[in-house]
Amino acid sequence: MVVQMPKHIASGLKYLAAVKLKEAGESHQAIADELGIDRSTVSHYLNGRNLSWNSIDVARTITELTPRDFLIMTNAVFDEPEQSRKIVNICREKNYEAIIEDSCIGCGLCVN
Repeated sequence: MVVQMPKHIASGLKYLAAVKLKEAGESHQAIADELGIDRSTVSHYLNGRNLSWNSIDVARTITELTPRDFLIMTNAVFDEPEQSRKIVNICREKNYEAIIEDSCIGCGLCVN
């Protein structure tokens, strides 16, 4: 069961992303294309069919983590970094701005 949990969490994150995209006015096909899933899966998500509400609760908790932890957890669930970035960009609730002090040496650690 532990092996399957990331797939369920991934589905929960995709569900949350589909809802956000639908609220933004996207069509089912556009949502499917963005998330890399079938249009019928989008329809199931948005109509509340074939969903694990526990997985959605876990996914919602992941989206409420700090931005760094949200990205780390999403990377752990999805094998593809691009898919992780898409989910994070769609599901994030807040935008953060990095302020770089004059003492920055440009190592990049603070922007990870």
